[in-house]
Amino acid sequence: MDTATRVAAADRAAAQDHPWVISDSVHSICVSPEDTTWEKNVMNTFHEISPVFKAISNELAVKAFDIPKSVRQDDASLLATMRDIFLYLNRLGMRLRHPSEWGSVSFQTIDCSASSFVFAYALYLSCISLRRNASRSPRDVFESTHKVILSALTQSEALCDRVFPAEVTDVLRDSIQEEYDLARHVQAFNQLDDHATSMLILQPTEEEDGTGPVTAVRSLIHGSLCRVEAVHEAYSSVLSKKAVRDEPRIYQLPGVLPALRKVYGLRYVEDEYDLQQRFQKIVDKWSDGCPFLNKNADVTRLLCEGWSFSILTSFYDSGKPDDSTTVNLSVEGYAQVMMRSLAAELRRPLRIDERNLVGWEPRCLACGRSEVILRLEAERTQQAPGTLRPCPDCKLAFSCSGAHWNDVKGKHQNLPAQDARDGLSQCAMNKLCFQDAIFGDFMAGAGQGPFAWAPERTKAEWQSVKGLGWDDFAADLKEKMPGTPENILEPMLRAASEGLSMPMTILLGLESLNEGDEWTRKDMLSVHVLGAAEKEVLNAQVFEEILHRLPQVNALKLTFVGPELLEFSGPQPRTMEMDTCPHCSRQHRKRTQIHHPKYVTLMTYHDFVQSQGSQFEKPDLAVAFDSGASQEEEESWRKTIGLLIKEKIPSIFTAFNEEEASGLSRILQAAGASLHQELTPKPNPWGSLLAKIEPNKVVGFYAVNGWLSGGFR
Repeated sequence: MDTATRVAAADRAAAQDHPWVISDSVHSICVSPEDTTWEKNVMNTFHEISPVFKAISNELAVKAFDIPKSVRQDDASLLATMRDIFLYLNRLGMRLRHPSEWGSVSFQTIDCSASSFVFAYALYLSCISLRRNASRSPRDVFESTHKVILSALTQSEALCDRVFPAEVTDVLRDSIQEEYDLARHVQAFNQLDDHATSMLILQPTEEEDGTGPVTAVRSLIHGSLCRVEAVHEAYSSVLSKKAVRDEPRIYQLPGVLPALRKVYGLRYVEDEYDLQQRFQKIVDKWSDGCPFLNKNADVTRLLCEGWSFSILTSFYDSGKPDDSTTVNLSVEGYAQVMMRSLAAELRRPLRIDERNLVGWEPRCLACGRSEVILRLEAERTQQAPGTLRPCPDCKLAFSCSGAHWNDVKGKHQNLPAQDARDGLSQCAMNKLCFQDAIFGDFMAGAGQGPFAWAPERTKAEWQSVKGLGWDDFAADLKEKMPGTPENILEPMLRAASEGLSMPMTILLGLESLNEGDEWTRKDMLSVHVLGAAEKEVLNAQVFEEILHRLPQVNALKLTFVGPELLEFSGPQPRTMEMDTCPHCSRQHRKRTQIHHPKYVTLMTYHDFVQSQGSQFEKPDLAVAFDSGASQEEEESWRKTIGLLIKEKIPSIFTAFNEEEASGLSRILQAAGASLHQELTPKPNPWGSLLAKIEPNKVVGFYAVNGWLSGGFR
C-alpha cells in the first residue's frame, strides 16, 4: 500500500468520529457560555484537513441538516449555509443565557436553512428557557409550566428520530433525557411533600402494630423516593459541587427543599423501607452548599451566587394557603436561612434580641410571607409589592391580601388555637399575650423584674391536686393584694403560674406515680431535677409550695443536676439550706437544695448517678422540665431515660408544646417506658398560664411546662 493510500485510509478511519464531533460542536454552540469560535468553524476545519475529511463532513452535514440540493454541489455555498445555521443556534443560545430574556426565546422566525435537527434544538432551547424562567416562580407555576415543557421535549425527541445519521443527535438526546429526569425529580418531590402532609395528619391514628393509614403512606413515600433516587444516579452533573452557570442546583428548584425539610423531619417509628437512612443520604449529598442542610455552609458565598432570592422564596412555594403545618415549616426554613445570612454578614453570632427580630417578624397568617419576601417577589415580577395588614382585633396576626384574610379570619377569630388553653382562639390568645407583655414591661420599668409569688399559707392537710386548677390560687393572691382590680390580678396570676408550675407539676407526678397517700406522710421527700437551669434557680422560693401542701412532710431535698448550673453555682457541688416562711421555720421544716454543676462535661444524669456509686439514693421523683429531649441532645437524654427506666425511678417529663411532647413521648416509649395513663401527652393542668407566641411560625403557642410528655416508674 503506497503512502497516499495509507493516508487516505487513516483519514477515513479518523472521519468515523465525524458524527460525534459535529454533535458536540452543535451542542456547545447552543449552550456553552465559553468562546465557541472553533465549533462554529468546524466545517471549515474539516475542509482544510484533507479531501477525505471534506467529503465525509459534507455528506454528514447534508444529511443531518437537510441541506437543499441547490447548495450541496458548491463548497462555498455549503459552508455559508452551515455558518448561518450555527450562528442562528448560537444567537438562540446566547439569548437563553441572559436572564433578562429568559422565557422570550423563540424559533418562529428561522433565518437559516430549516431542518428537523434545527427544529429539535430550537424546541430544546425553548424548554430550557421556560424551565429557567419557571424556576424563579412558585411551585404551582413551575408544575404547570413543566406540562408544556414535557410536551415540547417529546416533540424534540421525535424530531431527533428523523435525523440521519442518528449519532449526530446523541448529545441532544442525552440533554433531553436530563430535562426529563429533572421534571420527574421535581414531580417526585412534590409527591413526597403531599405524602408527608398525609403522614402528619394520619400519624395520630397509627395503631400499635404499625398498620393502618400511616403504613400505606410510608409505602407511597417509598415509591416517590425511589424515583428521586433514580434521578440521582442519572443526573450527577447537576448535583456536582460546582454548579453549571445559570443552572440552579436541584435543591434550589421550587418545592424541592420544602418537601425535603418536611419528609426529613418526620419520625418513622416503623421503617421497613429504611426511609430515614435513605433521606439522610440525600441530605449528606447536598449538604456541601445548602444552608438548610449544612450549618457550616459558606452563606456569604451562597448569597453572592444568587441564593438570597431563590432560597428565601423557595420555602413558600409548596402547600396551600391556610395549611398551617406547611406554612409553619416554610417560615422555619426561611428564618433559619435568614439568621445564618445575617450572622455571616455581621461575622458574629446573632444576639438574642436580633434572633427575636427574625423569629417574631410579622408574617401573613395564610401563606407565611413577610414584608421582606413580598418586596423581593414584587421586585422580580416588577409589580407593586403587597403589604401586611394586622387583624383589626388583636393586632398580632397579619395577612398579605384581602383574599388571604378571608381564608384565615374564621379560624383565627373563632376556632380553638393550637396549644391554646381553655379552647381559646388564636385571636383571644394573642390579646392575652399582649396584656401579659404590658404587665411584664410595667414590672421591669418599676425595677422589680418578672413577677414571682407563692402563697405563704400552709394547708391543714393534703388535698389532691387532680381536678384543681389555677383558680385554686386566685383567692390567696387576692388576699395578698387587697384592693387590686381584677384586670390586674389576672395577669398577676398568669405571671405567678410561670414559677408555680414547677412545684405543682412535681406534686402531680408524685400523686400519679404513687399508690395511696403514704408518700404524703414521709419525713423527707427527695426530688431530682434533671437539666436544671436558670428558671429553677431564680424561682427557688416557689418550691416551698410543696411543703405548704404536704403538712406532714418535714423536709424537702431538691437535687439540681445540669451543665447550665455552672453559671450560677460555680464548678463545685453546693448544698444550701434555703430560707422558709415563718410558719415552716417555727415547725423546723427544712428545704435543701443541692447543685451539681460540675457535670458540664458529662452532660447526663446517667453520669451523675454513676459518679455517686453506692452513695446514690433513689429519689421519690425525677423531673425534667421542658427538657427539649426530642429536639436537642437526644442521644444523651436517651442514656438518662434508659437509666431511669432500669432503676425504676418515678419520673415525669414536660414540654413547651404538643409537638415537643409527642416527640419526647415516642422516645420514652421506644426506650421501654410504660407511661402512666394520666401522664401521657396532654396539656398539663399545672402548665404556666403565661403563654407565648411561637417564634418562626404563624400559628402556635408555648408555655413553661405547658404539656405533659410522659410519666413512668
